[in-house]
Amino acid sequence: MILTLDYTNLGRRPGSAKIVADWKKNGRPDNFVVEYGETFAEFQLCPSRSNIFGVSSSYWDASGNGCEGVKRHAVTELLNKHTREEKRK
Repeated sequence: MILTLDYTNLGRRPGSAKIVADWKKNGRPDNFVVEYGETFAEFQLCPSRSNIFGVSSSYWDASGNGCEGVKRHAVTELLNKHTREEKRK
């Protein structure tokens, strides 16, 4: 089952830090959806790939219909940061 974080009743769009904090509280799933009103954004952890230096790492991708101004790029940057930190532990 995919985790759905619904912020419709929050009264304002959620910030990137709030979304990532709630993602952490819910066990850091590899796929989750953020909803705000009638819009959504889906975040998915993609398999590892090698960069130009031969370093392999997973990365987050976002799709959806905008999610009422949620900054998907900012959320994926934070998710990537936390994923890299977890990998180092």
